[in-house]
Amino acid sequence: MGTQIRISECYDVQSGAVLSRYLVKDSRVVTPYKYKRLSLSAIDALGTVDDSQNEICYAQTEIGSQSITQDGDIVMKSMPPYTAFKVDKKELEGLLLSSNFFVFRLKSPALCRIFDPDYLYWVLSSPARLESCCMPGDRFKRLRAGKLEKLALEAPEIEKQRLIGRLYVLRIRQLVERQRYSQMLKGFYLEELAAMDELAAGGEKGGNGHE
Repeated sequence: MGTQIRISECYDVQSGAVLSRYLVKDSRVVTPYKYKRLSLSAIDALGTVDDSQNEICYAQTEIGSQSITQDGDIVMKSMPPYTAFKVDKKELEGLLLSSNFFVFRLKSPALCRIFDPDYLYWVLSSPARLESCCMPGDRFKRLRAGKLEKLALEAPEIEKQRLIGRLYVLRIRQLVERQRYSQMLKGFYLEELAAMDELAAGGEKGGNGHE
């Protein structure tokens, strides 16, 4: 039988930076602090990040590493639908997080034997589990870092956590691949239809000229 574990026992939970305090507003200002900022619109419902939607920005000073994504992090939106993704690819590392995001970072590699990262990723995928972490009366239902840290979650034996986590990650990958395949087919059929329309239009012109 599992036990209850608070997220803060294994993970640091940080809100992203308040970027208005850091970013250069005058484009004429020269600064060495260049970042790629994660955009809310870059994340789809499955947690896939479209890098083309992210933005290059410049800061007046260096921004702390707690607001920059690292390998193994779990990043989540601070407002509904609380979409989360794992930083498990090189291109997802080094993204600047605004205060619209939270980052969950394992305090020590050894702690993954107590609370598996993929299992936490699965837990965070359920908005119902996160409702208690909102400020009462907040119509935007924004999450609070302090409440997330104190959130106690069911933690079964580590083998079961790993199984649940791996199956969830596999399921997400399958859905992502299915979505990409569907988009590819849609693009193919649209091209075919356009080609058929051109042929039909050419035939009509030829027919009219023949008359």
